Amino acid sequence: MKELSVRIQVHPVKSMRKESYQFMTSDYFTFAPTLSTSTAGPVYVCDLEINIDKPMPDDMIDFSIFRSCIVNFTDSAGNPIKIGTEEIPAKVIISPNLNTALFKIQCSMLSSPFI
Repeated sequence: MKELSVRIQVHPVKSMRKESYQFMTSDYFTFAPTLSTSTAGPVYVCDLEINIDKPMPDDMIDFSIFRSCIVNFTDSAGNPIKIGTEEIPAKVIISPNLNTALFKIQCSMLSSPFI
């Protein structure tokens, strides 16, 4: 389990309006991928839900449906953590709330994101 920073970088795998998106959260959060077995073998399930500060309206529209992305975080020691790859991207969606938004990631990776 790692405690992660408040800045989230999202890089779309396919062409979108921006090459990179930045989102902020006012709280630190933890992330613990779980090891699971699938028909393809062992995978790390990296599903995560984070409350973030409400993004710009255009960014909310861009992520109103699941998008294929690579999500980058930094842990409290400054080490980068990447969820998703070009071959197996993470799926990202943002659901608006009144003053915040829910940033949801769905991803299964073949190796741990901490390696």
